Amino acid sequence: LAVAGGKLCYLDFGMMSEVEPAQRYGIIEAVIHMVNRDFESLAKLYVRLGFLPPETDLEPIVGALNEALPDVLGASVEELNFKSV
Repeated sequence: LAVAGGKLCYLDFGMMSEVEPAQRYGIIEAVIHMVNRDFESLAKLYVRLGFLPPETDLEPIVGALNEALPDVLGASVEELNFKSV
């Protein structure tokens, strides 16, 4: 959700938590990697953010992301529809 001043607001009506500044940038990076279909960088981001251990073999994850996520190259970042992802 875009709010005044160009900030992004993430709405989640489930469990609540605070998001650190580095994590906020990580969310933005993840969206950019998805739009660009750069799943290798997305998997490396998961490691950097601590979602995956550093020793994880990323090859099968990159392949699974490639198959699981739709092609959103036809859309710009602002046009990205998360319902389709």
